Amino acid sequence: MFLKKVLMRITNKLLTSLILFWLVGCTAPETDLRQKLKTTSDVLKNVITNTERENKRVMNALQLKVKHAGNPRYGLQLISRAKLLQTKTSRLCDSLDYWRSLVPVGTPDTQVRMLFLGDEGKNLMNNLKSYIDWLNAEFTDLELSHLAYFTKTMTLYTYKYEPDELLLFHFTNATAVTANAWLTQLQIGILQYAQIVMTKLEGARIDSNHFSIPRFTIGVTDNSPVIKVGETYRAGLCIANVVSRASPKMIFNGSPVAVSSGKAHIVFKARTIPSSVPTHINKVTRYWKGSITFKSKGRDTTLYIKKPYTVLRKSVYKPQNHK
Repeated sequence: MFLKKVLMRITNKLLTSLILFWLVGCTAPETDLRQKLKTTSDVLKNVITNTERENKRVMNALQLKVKHAGNPRYGLQLISRAKLLQTKTSRLCDSLDYWRSLVPVGTPDTQVRMLFLGDEGKNLMNNLKSYIDWLNAEFTDLELSHLAYFTKTMTLYTYKYEPDELLLFHFTNATAVTANAWLTQLQIGILQYAQIVMTKLEGARIDSNHFSIPRFTIGVTDNSPVIKVGETYRAGLCIANVVSRASPKMIFNGSPVAVSSGKAHIVFKARTIPSSVPTHINKVTRYWKGSITFKSKGRDTTLYIKKPYTVLRKSVYKPQNHK
């Protein structure tokens, strides 16, 4: 599966670059250009469809994993972020579809250039910049490589972003064919960026006692999940890796607890089983709740824990149950 994904990404990128290079560089009569644009468009639509299908698969896999983990709050937050990513990506792609509809093959060159070199063209470029800036800011916790702007050439991504300069580069001598080619390349690039983020979200580890994304590891341990009434319950709450040096704050049942080297100790005595519980029921399951808040690159992140433990009546307590 991993090799298949890698090959698909490489194939998509090479195919896109080669086709767009051929299309933009051709100087055939307009009737030939129409046919070449149609053929090229069909191939590029397959690239877009494959990328969209992969993003949908990742979303379904993430939702299933969170469900199997018992729908912890952290997992539900990942799903919400993935849905927001899909919404923003879809809106931007719809915008690029609209722009393509404004410059069908046959549109006079002067009209194409006026359209893109005006204020609306600048707005499009600024929307692209805002989207990529949002990706880099929103998903810093996933340790993404910096997602660069789409700049001067179709295959070169750099950190420099000058909307006026880019518009002049692409549209000073633009035709409807080159405009369509560039808009399609942008859409493919956007979908591939979204796919990178979605794959990172899918890779997050989610279960009831352990939460991790590439940079952060959260752990919950206890001496024993089974104790008798009046005994002392002990557990550890910890955060590892880089974040342990970022002064995390930890909460136990609504109250702050002391943190040292990324660790906190949870200690309390098991309460009496209420009289409302029938005497033939020899044990009850209870829960304690905790949270860890830490700051990474200026962003507060809070993870929540709900840990079960079992309390036995003294009358039925046996040492082997405590192992």
